[in-house]
Amino acid sequence: MLWWGIIILLFILAYLGLIVPALPDAPLMIAGFVIYQFLIDSGQLGFGFWITVLILAILLILVDYVSSSIAVKKFGGNALSVAAAILGVIIIPVVMGPVGVIAGPFLLVFALELVLKKSVTVALRIAYGTLIGFLGGIFAKFIVLTGILIWFFVLVFWA
Repeated sequence: MLWWGIIILLFILAYLGLIVPALPDAPLMIAGFVIYQFLIDSGQLGFGFWITVLILAILLILVDYVSSSIAVKKFGGNALSVAAAILGVIIIPVVMGPVGVIAGPFLLVFALELVLKKSVTVALRIAYGTLIGFLGGIFAKFIVLTGILIWFFVLVFWA
């Protein structure tokens, strides 16, 4: 029961990691799988599961950086805008709490673009692009994490 409690806690933390940047979502979920594999049952999760999960985990880590970057650049931002978005996810939640996770990148990119002498309209468009990229990345990661988790539970309880 202790191991299952830790596994469930890791899965919960993985989902929290979707919106809390300090929590690495995919690695936490994989840690739960590792505990199951080595401390509960080493026969349920096969080679195909592990290869697929590791490839998806690498892709999820890349999604964090790529989704915001693509959206920011598509809406007219640059490398500084991407850096501001990343800093906004890390710094602003300290001041604003959980709302800052979403508002932080938007606000910091908007402020940066104004400092860079962009018009309010252009700065808002670039900040909006940051928000779209961030939320799109969260949505994609949520879908993939949920799919992996369902696959895990199918292998563990129905295989």
